[in-house]
Amino acid sequence: MSGHDPTRIEVVATVGPACADAEVLAGLVQAGVGVLRLNMSHGTLDGHRATLATIREIERSTGTPIAVMADLPGPKIRLARASSLEVPTGAEVRFFEISKDDDPGFAPVGSPDGSIELGVDAPGVIAALDVGHRVLLDDGNVRLLVTEAATGDGRSTVRATVTSGGTLRARVGVNLPDSDPDLPAVTPRDLDFARAMHAAGVDVVAVSFCRDGDDLRRLRAALRDASPDREPPWLVSKIERPAAITNLVDVVQASDAVLVARGDLGVEMDIAEVPVVQKRIVAAAIEAGRPVVVATQMLQSMIEAPGPTRAEATDVANAVLDGADALMLSGETAIGRHPVLAVEMLRRIARAAERFRDERPRADLDHPV
Repeated sequence: MSGHDPTRIEVVATVGPACADAEVLAGLVQAGVGVLRLNMSHGTLDGHRATLATIREIERSTGTPIAVMADLPGPKIRLARASSLEVPTGAEVRFFEISKDDDPGFAPVGSPDGSIELGVDAPGVIAALDVGHRVLLDDGNVRLLVTEAATGDGRSTVRATVTSGGTLRARVGVNLPDSDPDLPAVTPRDLDFARAMHAAGVDVVAVSFCRDGDDLRRLRAALRDASPDREPPWLVSKIERPAAITNLVDVVQASDAVLVARGDLGVEMDIAEVPVVQKRIVAAAIEAGRPVVVATQMLQSMIEAPGPTRAEATDVANAVLDGADALMLSGETAIGRHPVLAVEMLRRIARAAERFRDERPRADLDHPV
């Protein structure tokens, strides 16, 4: 363990290019990481298996227990593009559904009517859009409004106007806050990933975009059927859809732990509501006796900078004071310039908040002045 003061807060760190090297991973563990997250939305299954083997070797050599979490992609809708594209404000865009047999890089800027063409890689999504619906790309960095919905040539298409333009990177996510496409939380691909990573020995599987407790129950049953002689891994529900908030009690009860996924929550619902929803989720998990993780942009500026902003430090401390059991770093460790430093900073802030919580009477925390 790290030589720093101990904290009760668990630190979850995402593995990525910035920390995939065994030496850096060992540094994260030495800094106090207790859970390493494998983001199955990126990389290959074989690559994740290799990373898991490296983590287990670090565990053996250091004598430090390390939990490994496989985070399933879920029905994340993405643009089917293999390259970046500039999308200016005011531009007209035609969205269409792309199949696995189509060219994922297809999105010519010069279509016959002058509009930009963008494919999405999830079935049934286009059909769920209607006039006036918002389409948010890349976590809302590019925003569009649907102006025309139609079905033709065997597939649905919609047209939209760009209300806030920008550069679209390859394979960015698509959020539809006004639509409710019928997408399962655990896709066939997710189930294959979950079975494979369970067989490889992960401790935790995180379920993305769950809607109700049945999403967790079905996956748990499938994993039991696949490996009847082994206990299934812990299942963590990622709360990132309004439907999960509606069914919060059921979702929490069906979970071994709960994760407040503020990234997609912030584009699937009014971002002004996210801080309050975070508190509701944490409180529901505490009431049900489930560990709860707060995630997304905890120390976002440390992707580049050697220290956090004052607002980020306060956000971390407030999550601890609300009763979170764990805090998760995503880009800060996966692609950031200071992965080990980010872990050390997170633990320092958490320890200061814990001291404050321990020193103050409980009534003061329940009824702040």
